Amino acid sequence: MRRQKVVEAAEEYLQENPDDAPSIADLCEITHASERTLSYACHTIYDTSPALYLKSVRLNRVRNDLKRMSLPETSVQAVANTWGFWHMGHFAKDYKTLFGELPSETLAPRASP
Repeated sequence: MRRQKVVEAAEEYLQENPDDAPSIADLCEITHASERTLSYACHTIYDTSPALYLKSVRLNRVRNDLKRMSLPETSVQAVANTWGFWHMGHFAKDYKTLFGELPSETLAPRASP
């Protein structure tokens, strides 16, 4: 029961603060749970670690931003940096693994007239 409440508190925070990219320590503080409790909760509910869960949330936010961007000046790197991705090679690999396309391919349809 406690694990479900921890996950619900994390999800609620992430939904109410879509422009925030919290760390694991931030989520522990937000959910009033230890890192171990947060880890057990994520493994029980999501079958993944808190770090991978947060990465997935951040990757989805990058994708949402890229899909709604319409200016040709928009750069994948700028959007990725906004969500805490600094190594573009790792970012592009993780993005393609999750979505089946490169971030530039998500942005490309919006950048062309």
